[in-house]
Amino acid sequence: VINIYMRDPSKTAGGLVDYSFGSNRLTREFVRLESGQVGNTRAYISYSQLNKDNWAGPGKDERRHFDYKQVWDLSPGNSIRIAAIYNEALNTNYANPTLAQFNTDGYKPGFLPTLPGTFFNTKSPIDQSANSAANYYKFRINPFKNLIVSAPSNFTLAENLKFDTIPYFWYGFGNGGGTTTMNETGMFWGNLKVTNVNYGGTNALTDKILYYNPSITQTTRPGIINKL
Repeated sequence: VINIYMRDPSKTAGGLVDYSFGSNRLTREFVRLESGQVGNTRAYISYSQLNKDNWAGPGKDERRHFDYKQVWDLSPGNSIRIAAIYNEALNTNYANPTLAQFNTDGYKPGFLPTLPGTFFNTKSPIDQSANSAANYYKFRINPFKNLIVSAPSNFTLAENLKFDTIPYFWYGFGNGGGTTTMNETGMFWGNLKVTNVNYGGTNALTDKILYYNPSITQTTRPGIINKL
């Protein structure tokens, strides 16, 4: 079991700005604003974004992230919290070659591998066969966004009796990238197979059409955790 705890807002108004950069064109920006204690409540909001290239092969990772938390201090040992997290991410898959495949083709951006299906490439799908174009790196993306809202609260019922509750709601939407090849020989117009129709004196229609075919998922997950 892994627990992740968001820090409580500071009782002092202020903020934080942080910037990072590194290899593979990595950049990360972070900003947080603190309200400080106002009456019996305090809050903060933060935003961060990250961009970086894959360390092997083409592609990159992108991320946008918001945090918000507010605390009401009702009395000593009694507090109500509201927390919200929103995250958007887009990453490109890494290829997973065997040692023999790596020694044959290596990780070369833009390179069309001699072993089909081994690596991803940057060449335009228009200039490739359907089998090679299926490994175009922009087809191998995984966009995803999720929202988490919770209200972790603590109450002291007696000197040796405490009640903690965390009602929460989790929402996620996104997909894993992939492709499918559509062949004209398997296409129908109503109940009439396309290859049974004579167009221009021939019925030998063998074109292949490659299209993006993601596996999309949408999840909502409400719940509550109580501790006494």
